[in-house]
Amino acid sequence: MPGMARCCNCCGNIARNEAGNHIKIFFPHVSFSGLILSISDLLNDPRITELILSYTAAFFASLIASYFSLKSFMSIMEKGNLVYFSMYCFIVGAVVLIFT
Repeated sequence: MPGMARCCNCCGNIARNEAGNHIKIFFPHVSFSGLILSISDLLNDPRITELILSYTAAFFASLIASYFSLKSFMSIMEKGNLVYFSMYCFIVGAVVLIFT
């Protein structure tokens, strides 16, 4: 999402709210592309029958989390308060570097 926002906002030199509209257009395509690339892994899993319920629950949890994260990011972007987003990026980046 953030990469798409920067792309739409900076490279296209368009207003924030218009960049948000572009994110709404691009986000499903990027998400479904990832899903398509993962289907072969899912179908080749030898324990698919055991894990189908877990995979389904994880899919819907991811769908709901993506919806709310996109909605909150759009709200932050419309207000122009990207300071909070930059703090989030710094904290998540530090956590990833510490635990990997």
